[in-house]
Amino acid sequence: TCDGMQKLLGASRVKFSSVKYSHDDNFSKYIAENSPKALRELIAPTGRVAIVMNGATKNRLPHDSSWSIWAQGFMRSWLQRRRATPACWVDMHEELVREELKSWNADYQQHLSESDLPILLRRRVKKYSTSISYPFRGIADWVGETWWPHVSFAGTLDYLILLAGYLSVTELGLYGCDYNTAHERMFQTFGAAHALGFVAGRGVKVTIPRQSCLLWNIRPGDYGREFPHWPYDDDPRHPRWQALDERISRLLARRSNKSR
Repeated sequence: TCDGMQKLLGASRVKFSSVKYSHDDNFSKYIAENSPKALRELIAPTGRVAIVMNGATKNRLPHDSSWSIWAQGFMRSWLQRRRATPACWVDMHEELVREELKSWNADYQQHLSESDLPILLRRRVKKYSTSISYPFRGIADWVGETWWPHVSFAGTLDYLILLAGYLSVTELGLYGCDYNTAHERMFQTFGAAHALGFVAGRGVKVTIPRQSCLLWNIRPGDYGREFPHWPYDDDPRHPRWQALDERISRLLARRSNKSR
């Protein structure tokens, strides 16, 4: 909610710039040029940024130094094998949540602590000396008062897409950002789609591998012909969820075979 976002920002209300966004002025450039230097340095001189996650289409990442790579910390080994150096590591979880979620990776916390690269976090953490705080206030200013209440931060991808727009990148590539689990499709895909539409509308070229299922219209089905009965129930073990997930898996398999 808007109230929740304002609490997140640590203020009773968001204060917006007196400069109003217009497609006919240089407001995006103004915002980017006045953003923290540490954030501006995350952008390659070409203005191209590649967000890299762990989905199958990460292998479509171009072998091209003109891209500035933003990657989640656990992608370190894969990027090393690709001989690719990211511009920054990214983790949008609060510290306690981060420690719990990444407990499966024993080296994760140590990797962040010892990293010489910038680490983009929700809030800067002292134990990570190169960490950078996510610019919520700047993003709010760039989005503007009309759209800010509708912004979704439902997943890491939402944060990064909006940050790329805020920093005035010229091209944004999404590699491995496939959102192919049931949870991601249900709760995170729509936020990413909204953010992509927003930055594309402000002039950012968006590149998504055709093999990616990020924006495939696979849920809930063909409305009017086979739309399932509501409510599903919030429990993913509900028989209706399981039946729908089986149908989605079959659809994904068919589309995957066609794209080969």
